Amino acid sequence: MPLDFVSSVLVSTALTGVLSALAYRRNVLTWDGSVTAFVVGMIIGIFGDVTWLFLLLFFLLSSFLATRYRFAVKKALGVQEGIRGERKTSNVLANGFALMVVAVAPGTDGGVSLLGTLCALGAAVYTSVVGWFVLSYLAGIYGLRPTMPLSPVYLILPLGIGFLGCQIDSVIGATLERRGLVNKKTNNLISTASGAILAYLILVALGPLPSA
Repeated sequence: MPLDFVSSVLVSTALTGVLSALAYRRNVLTWDGSVTAFVVGMIIGIFGDVTWLFLLLFFLLSSFLATRYRFAVKKALGVQEGIRGERKTSNVLANGFALMVVAVAPGTDGGVSLLGTLCALGAAVYTSVVGWFVLSYLAGIYGLRPTMPLSPVYLILPLGIGFLGCQIDSVIGATLERRGLVNKKTNNLISTASGAILAYLILVALGPLPSA
């Protein structure tokens, strides 16, 4: 159930305030970067959705770990951010401005744009590469049972299906969802299920593929 305006403001204030304060205390952001992050987070949480703030938390943690990785080497080369890896206002805006714009100017059900299409393609590439790396390569390194063959050919199918699933989502959004016959969750269920079924049918039709 979506939060009302007052609840969105309260939850966004709490989450964004805590995240900004922790980021400043842990030297992830400078004081001005923390203030900017608070403002950006409030806009995203209120005009978009408070759940989007959890994505910002994931990004904040991952960027912090990436920044601190081999920091001594980066500092010796003079390529580190700030004195101890902290980011400032310009860094926050560079990474959060696009999401802030999306939150203030939401799209239309079933709408298709060049930016949206490129984002869908980028997301398909990203998830396919990460999935292949974790389920095949990383699993093998740590002695776990790989659930995806190591051959790079298995990158192509999820990439294509992921991109196609976004287009199915748009078609359903422009037809059934816009008429009130389905909601967002039902649309997502239909799109993901259709993609999974199609991927299975393609694998069956192609037969055995190389495993390494």
